[in-house]
Amino acid sequence: MEITPAGLERFDAAHVVAEPLAEGLVADLGPDDTEQLTRLLARLAHPGGREAQGTGRADLAETVTFVDGP
Repeated sequence: MEITPAGLERFDAAHVVAEPLAEGLVADLGPDDTEQLTRLLARLAHPGGREAQGTGRADLAETVTFVDGP
């Protein structure tokens, strides 16, 4: 699968908006807890041992294709 240029723009825009929200969710966690949570969520998102390698948009491009509206 591949991500379209328009999909990449949408992902980037959503990521900018979501970043402060995500930081707020883990604000009370320590660095080790945050890393552990990230690893556990990656395991849930990629069952069978196919964990995401990092958190950048390149990882998203491996699993999602964005399509422009009608």
